[in-house]
Amino acid sequence: STPECVEIGLYYGWLGGVLMLVEETCRELGSNPKVWLYGGQSGWIAPRLPDAQVGADLGVLGLARVSDALG
Repeated sequence: STPECVEIGLYYGWLGGVLMLVEETCRELGSNPKVWLYGGQSGWIAPRLPDAQVGADLGVLGLARVSDALG
């Protein structure tokens, strides 16, 4: 169906963009830096980047740091 095809197209377009970004960054740096995946869609890409670390609370950690900085 059309909605499923659109969803698949969005998934593979997003996945391809992320994979290319990681690949180009590694090439430019000449090394393989740690990759961290956060956010609601991180579970989609984690299987394609097995060395990446996955976390779910980046936003909460950022708010905690801001709170600490503001006292």
